[in-house]
Amino acid sequence: MNCETIFSLVVVVVFTLLSLGAIVFAFSVWILIRRGVFAGKKINLIPEHRTERGHVPPRDLPIPKKRD
Repeated sequence: MNCETIFSLVVVVVFTLLSLGAIVFAFSVWILIRRGVFAGKKINLIPEHRTERGHVPPRDLPIPKKRD
C-alpha cells in the first residue's frame, strides 16, 4: 500500500467517526429535551437577587433628590 491510499483511508475513518459522534450527540440531546430535562429552565448568566418571600426587587437605584 502506498502513502496515498493510507491517507485516504485515514480521512474516511476520521470523517466516519466524527459523523457518528455527531449523530449520537444530537440523538442524546433530543432524548433529554423529550424527557423534559431542559423544560422550563432558563440559563441565567446574571441571576436576580431574591428575598425570602420570593419577591424580585427592582435593579435600578432610586433617583437621588436634587438640592437647591
